Amino acid sequence: MTLPVKNCWIFPCLAVLVYNAAILAQSARAKVAEAALDSDQQQKSAVSVSGSVSACPCWNPLALSLKPEDCCYRTDAGSLSGQAAQCAAHATINGTKQTPEDDCSAYCFVSCFKIPHADDKETMIKYLGSKAAEVKDMGPADLLLARAVWQAQTLTSGTQDENIDVKGIHALHPVGGWRADTWKKTLDRKAGVLAATEQILAAGGKLTKKDTNSTEALRPMRSVTNFLAVPFAFNGITHVLLEGNGRLKGMQLAAEEDPAHLRDLKVQVDLLTFTPQSLITVQEGILELWNQYIEEAFAMKRDNETQLKMLREYASFGIAVVKCMGAYEGWISSRSECKVVNSAGDVIRTLPVGTPIGVRGKRLMPNGGTRYKLYPAPALVRGSTVKIEEDEYLLEGRDSGDQVAWEYCRKSIRNYP
Repeated sequence: MTLPVKNCWIFPCLAVLVYNAAILAQSARAKVAEAALDSDQQQKSAVSVSGSVSACPCWNPLALSLKPEDCCYRTDAGSLSGQAAQCAAHATINGTKQTPEDDCSAYCFVSCFKIPHADDKETMIKYLGSKAAEVKDMGPADLLLARAVWQAQTLTSGTQDENIDVKGIHALHPVGGWRADTWKKTLDRKAGVLAATEQILAAGGKLTKKDTNSTEALRPMRSVTNFLAVPFAFNGITHVLLEGNGRLKGMQLAAEEDPAHLRDLKVQVDLLTFTPQSLITVQEGILELWNQYIEEAFAMKRDNETQLKMLREYASFGIAVVKCMGAYEGWISSRSECKVVNSAGDVIRTLPVGTPIGVRGKRLMPNGGTRYKLYPAPALVRGSTVKIEEDEYLLEGRDSGDQVAWEYCRKSIRNYP
């Protein structure tokens, strides 16, 4: 696997990072413990003011059974592991209505770091530190998977409720369909979707959260987490699932078995939203993960049916995507946007430097440069969706030294005739 060294994501560097992460995570936990001790000391010192007990029950040592979240709630939109967290006191605590004079706001100010928030995000160091105990069993793909998930959860600017086409969704990682127990769960999920076809059609061809949780036939499709998706408009794919990959396969098999009713099946997901640049960063993390799966696929044995099933599942991640590196315009000029031309040489559009785009194949040209045939499907350019047509090519460089595109997964890009 070839990854940019500047990002330090080759396996040896990852191993060192995780080792250091474990140490830093321990240090972080020690600091949190110290902060908690300091906070508790502050709380105890606030219990008695001029010999009187605070009216806020949270300060009262007789009410130590109260948890911080019983007294306070978070008012921010989530933060990195509680940093910059903001809290307010509940209007009623321990059955008693509170007033501003009761001092509970002061308690919440010093105790806010203890109160969790559903959208809190870990720093990468702490995330990997929490995985340090598993490092001995983790390979390059596992670490890249952890990074891809962490990037998406950290860089997202929010979520929105969406119904998306199942046929356009791709799993983030292999779900283990070659294993008997996993395959049985997949078949149970397929059967559940087929049995609930009537409810799905009644909901407009959508598998909704409500129906999943209330329909007995859909019990195999239930999970503690909802489907969590990331936009991924490459080569006919529209989204990638961070959560729900095993359930996805069940839906896809059901749609294949009953295309008359489920060909256009949609599923209700929590769709992560991003700024344009953050989305590219998240997509690059996914593509580098998928490149690792392809590298591992090439090294797999093919001696029996189980190995062949595993190979086929890993090979499904061979998605051909390149990134515009720009055209060389001289040593004193910045690289210009990549030109997209038709077979006649007419410029159809340009791609900003750094834009990833799906390709169907490549060809070495007489001048030594490489021309890429773009994949005819919707693509995201400058934050807007555009339709790539059949006759569109990324204009090659002037020579072999003028690299206009970076190939995320080189072994997935074939030569086109």
